Amino acid sequence: MDNNFRKKIILTIGFGVAIVLFLIILLFFFGREIASLSKNIVESRQQIEKQNRDTALFFELRQNFETAKGYEKFLNQVLPQREEIFLFKEEVNKISVANNLGHSSFNFGSESLGPEGLFGKVKFVVYAEGEYQNILSFLKDLEKSRYFINLSNFDIIRREDGRFQGYFNGYVFFRS
Repeated sequence: MDNNFRKKIILTIGFGVAIVLFLIILLFFFGREIASLSKNIVESRQQIEKQNRDTALFFELRQNFETAKGYEKFLNQVLPQREEIFLFKEEVNKISVANNLGHSSFNFGSESLGPEGLFGKVKFVVYAEGEYQNILSFLKDLEKSRYFINLSNFDIIRREDGRFQGYFNGYVFFRS
């Protein structure tokens, strides 16, 4: 009976240890599988979030494109064509005469095109002499002209005789 009892205890303990070992192995494999699945879920969620951001940016770009198309139509109506830019020199000379400026000169500089060649700009330089108030009036009238300009630099210098010299650098814009 003693021998039989020992066998039962050994079998019971062995069976318990086998079940515990089986459960540990099962938990180890399931743990690895769960970690792999959770990693895939995180990657999928990140991919979905990226696609949502990309979609939102796409729709924002689409709205901006529609807005820009309206601006493009406006600019096509108001900006002169490239060939008309050469008339800008005549207009500057007329403004100079209208403001009683003495010796004045005008020169075009380099030309550059904008993105996709839709719009461009030409650098210009103006030199004028006259009374201070007349030079300021010249600048105001120049800005009121039908041409879109951007003055990038101007200097007004007082001469010894009390008159002033003005040097103006800028860009005049056109459509291609």
